[in-house]
Amino acid sequence: AIQSAINDRASAGINSLTLNDRRYVVSSIQLPSDGKFTLSGKGRQTTLYKLPWSSENHNRVVYTVGVNADNISLTNLNIDGNMQNQWLKNDSGNASDANYTISFKGTGISIDKVFVDNVVGGGMYSYQPSTLTLNLCRFENSGMSDYYSFSPLYAPEGNDVIITNNVFRNFSDSIDLNTTDNGIFSSNFVENVGSGVLVFGSRFFISSPNVLKVLLVNLSQRLMYSTQSMTVSTSYLKQTQPIQV
Repeated sequence: AIQSAINDRASAGINSLTLNDRRYVVSSIQLPSDGKFTLSGKGRQTTLYKLPWSSENHNRVVYTVGVNADNISLTNLNIDGNMQNQWLKNDSGNASDANYTISFKGTGISIDKVFVDNVVGGGMYSYQPSTLTLNLCRFENSGMSDYYSFSPLYAPEGNDVIITNNVFRNFSDSIDLNTTDNGIFSSNFVENVGSGVLVFGSRFFISSPNVLKVLLVNLSQRLMYSTQSMTVSTSYLKQTQPIQV
């Protein structure tokens, strides 16, 4: 029903859809990638719940096709990936985003007040984004194990990227913002997310202040993050000792 409503509105030149404050059981939702469109909810009571065993082709819940999405917005709703009732798909080759909950690739992408939880793979995939804004969101709790690496936010090689006031927690891989030109990653809370935040090769980029709390099962593992103020927890066997860096 949601997909039909989006298609009908896009065909009629209406560029938005607001969902009611209820739970919607969905397999996936494809937003128009060739024009402006906003999908919004009415707060924490609006939830997109992934249909059990609906991973036949991919594990995306909200996505666009291709790399030319233009002015796409997602705001004010929850996404429950229902990971206990999904399975991972082959994500080799051109399907590298097949196991990511949100997948937008293009220009003018805005994600605001979106809570993503209980997902089988990654959080958000946005390769080479331009004018990406991510604010007041939460990406939490990925995967049944740490065998495969999935990031809460994969957005390398971007331009004009602003990521503020978010929570990223319990993913097996780092946040990837490598080689970003013109960006801000600030006032975020990052806990147990791979080795933290990768910003290698980024230019004109502010990466502090943030709170970074990473549990390292191997004390020799490197912490790769450039910041002026962060908190690190190092875990070895059953002992956890906070370290101020």
